[in-house]
Amino acid sequence: MQTYLECITNETVSLVISRQLISEINQLVVQLPAELSKEICKFALEKIRPRVVSFEEQVAVIRQHLALLYERESNGIWQQMLWYSFIFIF
Repeated sequence: MQTYLECITNETVSLVISRQLISEINQLVVQLPAELSKEICKFALEKIRPRVVSFEEQVAVIRQHLALLYERESNGIWQQMLWYSFIFIF
């Protein structure tokens, strides 16, 4: 996947094609396990960074997905903390 992202974000690839392919990756990445999805999103943002102005919509979708993943992760941690604090209280 990383090689694919490197290829489609290359400046020699047309912006129209790159945008479409990144949009398709965005649709696929939400179906992957959270950790893998997170790694792919972070890598994609890193590769897109030099041309971020050209990929505003795609970057917004990636960032929104990452935010959702981090929110779910932090909610799980808070739930665990509440559970353990509840156990020790009673």
